[in-house]
Amino acid sequence: AVDNAGEDETVQVEPGTYNESVSISTANVTLEGPNAGTTGDSDRSSEATIKGNIIVDPVDNITVDGFQVNGTSNRLDGGAIQLTSNFSIVGPTGPKFGENVKIRNNVINVDTSSGDATGISIFSNSGSELVIDGNYITKSAGSNTAYGVSQVASPISRLNVTDNKFDTDKTYFQGQEGEYNATIKNNEFTSNSIRGLRITDVGNNNSADTAEFDVDIQENTFNDGASTGVYVEYADSNDEISINNNEFRSTSDTGVQTNSLQSGAIDATSNWWGSPNGPSASENTYNDGNQGAEVSD
Repeated sequence: AVDNAGEDETVQVEPGTYNESVSISTANVTLEGPNAGTTGDSDRSSEATIKGNIIVDPVDNITVDGFQVNGTSNRLDGGAIQLTSNFSIVGPTGPKFGENVKIRNNVINVDTSSGDATGISIFSNSGSELVIDGNYITKSAGSNTAYGVSQVASPISRLNVTDNKFDTDKTYFQGQEGEYNATIKNNEFTSNSIRGLRITDVGNNNSADTAEFDVDIQENTFNDGASTGVYVEYADSNDEISINNNEFRSTSDTGVQTNSLQSGAIDATSNWWGSPNGPSASENTYNDGNQGAEVSD
C-alpha cells in the first residue's frame, strides 16, 4: 500500500505482524498504525508490528504514527526507523532529508544481540522541521549499546523531541556545521546505563568552527540507572545550551557533565538535583555531604 501511495494520502495499517521493511519515497504521506495518537508508553490496542525497518527517504511532509517496530539496526545509519539522504557531504551544502517529518507514538524495540543498535537514526542533514514525539524506545535484547536516537550530522533547522520515553543506554545528538536548533522537552530517560542525553558540537573540536547551537533541554526526567543525565561536549560561547527545570532523580555518576566546555555555553539553573541542598559541585558548599546529583566542572 505504501509503494502505491500518492501524494496527500493517508495509509492506515490494520493490526497484525508484517515481516517486511517499509520505505516511504512519496511526499505528503501519512502512515498510520492502529495506535496513532496514543503515546508509546500508554495502554494501547493491538499493534501493527513491523518486523523490519521503516525507511523515510528525503521527501517532505511525512508522518509515521502508531506502530510497533522490531527492526534490525546498527549504530549510525541503520535505525529501526531511519531518516536518510544517502549523503556524502556533511553540512549546509549537503543533501537533506525531507522537511516536516514526524515520528510519533511508536513502540520501538532495539535489539543489540548482534552489536550496537539504534531506535531512530538520523544520518543526514536536516530539513526545516523534525518532530520525534510520544515514542517509547526500549532495549529489548542483547548486551551491546542501545541508542534511543542517534543523530550524527548537521545542520538541524528545527528539531523537537518531546514526550518520549527512552529506556536505552544513551541518546545522542551531534551537530557539525551551520545552525543547530533543538527543543528536548518533557521526556523520560530511564535505566540509561551510559548517558541519558549527549549533545556534541563537533565543529568546536575542529580548527574551523561554524556550528552554532541553540538547544533547550527542559522539563525532562532522568531516572535511576543513568551514569550521567546530560553530557555536553565541545560547546563554546557561540552556543546557547539551556538545561532548566529538569529532574535528576537517581543518576549514579553526574547530573550534568561537560567535556572541553568554554565559558558561558551552558545555563543549568533551576533543576531538581535529588536534594533540596542543590547539586554536588565544588562551588556549592551548602550542607556539604548531603547534596544531590553531581555537576562536573
